[in-house]
Amino acid sequence: MADGRIASVEHPDFIAHAPGTRTTCVYETDGAFHLIDLLRVSEREVRRNDTVAM
Repeated sequence: MADGRIASVEHPDFIAHAPGTRTTCVYETDGAFHLIDLLRVSEREVRRNDTVAM
């Protein structure tokens, strides 16, 4: 993200985005979650094991 933090998406089911909004929700395996303003995301990296880092 723009501030240097990374939010890893461990599985495609662990990310949710409502159409027409700029906020997405990334869930962790323990049920915790992060609400992320997509305007603050500067890069998305897709790794070979299908993990996405933002």
